[in-house]
Amino acid sequence: MKKYFYAFLFTTLFCLVGTTVQAQDTCKSYNVPNPHGAAMTIYKIWVVDSTNFTVESLKPLPYDITATGTVDFRVCLLPRDGVKRTTQVRYQNTHGTSSYSVTITPPTSSVKRAPDQAPLSAYPNPASNRVEIALGAFETNNLSVDLIDSRGNIINPSFEVGSFKIVLNTATIASGAYTIVVKNSTHIFGVSQIAVVH
Repeated sequence: MKKYFYAFLFTTLFCLVGTTVQAQDTCKSYNVPNPHGAAMTIYKIWVVDSTNFTVESLKPLPYDITATGTVDFRVCLLPRDGVKRTTQVRYQNTHGTSSYSVTITPPTSSVKRAPDQAPLSAYPNPASNRVEIALGAFETNNLSVDLIDSRGNIINPSFEVGSFKIVLNTATIASGAYTIVVKNSTHIFGVSQIAVVH
């Protein structure tokens, strides 16, 4: 069971690369009826457009479904520019690979990326009790940190701003894959993906 958790964790981290701020209204859950009419096992779920979307299985993979069961997943659209986008969710199963089309229109965000935004360095990763995020030359006044889980929920963790770094307390954060977004009221300065493992 532990190997499936780590496989899910790092698959989710891979899907979150390039993530910007997500909100509840940019994610949708789907329960797709079994298209084959026969029992099957779902082994893997992914999106074709992984630049603009992430997908998460709502059940631990692999899992079995009956002939009348459903394939359950949650899709999040990453850009918050108000542009409607469509992608295919594909899932590997006993009968081969199947797909399902999803379309999501997000709200427009007032928070913009800073022109010099770059991926942030986070160490250690995976983290247990704390993680340090290198800020480089970013201005450290009035920064806030969002921790976004794989379902798109935003967590406001406790953190300390040091000299060119942020120390994030992860001791009370549940194990899982997260995206860290460092921002102020008008700009996103950097994004990083981490895994928390206790």
